[in-house]
Amino acid sequence: MPNNWFDNAANRAEPNFLYRNDAAANGNTNGWLLVRLIGTASNRSGIVQEIANVPANQALTVTEHQDGATNAPSLAMSNLTDGTVQLTATGQADLRYVFEASTDLAQWTKLAVRTNLTGTVEYASPTSSSPQRFYRVVVP
Repeated sequence: MPNNWFDNAANRAEPNFLYRNDAAANGNTNGWLLVRLIGTASNRSGIVQEIANVPANQALTVTEHQDGATNAPSLAMSNLTDGTVQLTATGQADLRYVFEASTDLAQWTKLAVRTNLTGTVEYASPTSSSPQRFYRVVVP
């Protein structure tokens, strides 16, 4: 007895279709929202951020922000014997800190993201071939 399961219409390749939504022309009043996500410490889907009372029919850009971040952290640097640079950030606990480096103070590269659990967080930056390197820490 042949197996007819592979021969039914649901399993055959169907041609492509283009559908047009005429709902708006027919009085549909549904709204729309275009959302652009910008992650600074995490990726675009790494955290949950809630925004209330957002009006419809607009393009909305949401930049990652940590509730409770009120004070700028301080950053200290020390050179280790193996050529690495030890960065120590001091500031509010339970926030994500982004360590960044630059050679020209114009373009910054993310080195690492660390969660400050105790008020102080450290990062050891590998050696750089650049003759000068600037460091900063930001709390988005």
